[in-house]
Amino acid sequence: ITQQYASLSVSLECTAKGNLPINWIWRNNTNQITESDDIDIINNGSESTLIIHNLGPYDSGVIQCVAYNSDTGEDQASELLEIITKEPEINTSPSDIFVIVGENITLNCICMAFPYPSFSWLE
Repeated sequence: ITQQYASLSVSLECTAKGNLPINWIWRNNTNQITESDDIDIINNGSESTLIIHNLGPYDSGVIQCVAYNSDTGEDQASELLEIITKEPEINTSPSDIFVIVGENITLNCICMAFPYPSFSWLE
């Protein structure tokens, strides 16, 4: 099992023995993974590396690497990928404050979440 926090990257490696060239397929829950802005696949002979950037909950699943060639057939390996998220939790809320009209004030709010949340203030 591989666990990683949402919005970070994960790198999974696969190695095969056999006659070159070895062809590679990566899958997530039987859906083929292809290269994109957030996905890199690096094939180097008997090794293949899958790098997923900016992880989201949709990246969770059984990641499967399949190696095959025309001489000896195919082999595969699987790894469960779990993406860790944390819902926003406000740890420190602003308290009541009295000010003179026209003065500047600073309001602090501490929130823990993963991926990092966006904030908005309401009157």
